[in-house]
Amino acid sequence: MNRRMPLPVIVSLFAVLLALSGCSAVVSTTNAVADAAHQTTRMTSSTSDSFEDAGYRHRAKRFVDTDIDAIRRQAARGYGDELDALAVLLHEPNRAAFPRWMQAHYADLFSNLQKPAQLLDRIHRLQRKTEASDSA
Repeated sequence: MNRRMPLPVIVSLFAVLLALSGCSAVVSTTNAVADAAHQTTRMTSSTSDSFEDAGYRHRAKRFVDTDIDAIRRQAARGYGDELDALAVLLHEPNRAAFPRWMQAHYADLFSNLQKPAQLLDRIHRLQRKTEASDSA
């Protein structure tokens, strides 16, 4: 299966990188977004797009560990560059809806969050629960 990142997403990620490149406080964010963009655009096929795939999960975990505060703020608003980048890293099929989904499930995702990596488990669990209730 061929997968290519849509041009608007590439342009958006590039714009984020340019905007953040001069700010030393967000260098790790820039690197994580650049890594996500590079890995996604490099990918033309995959044997597994699942959340459990170790490569995807590792990149997503690193990104969440680095940017949890921005992700939390943007999830409360329902939009933002970090949420867009996270959707890319998680290979969300409907990336435009992902930030709004995060906002709708904000309490379930962020209440009593002890470690940033727990967010990924909660996203995965809630998505599976949502899919199960939608198919019922």
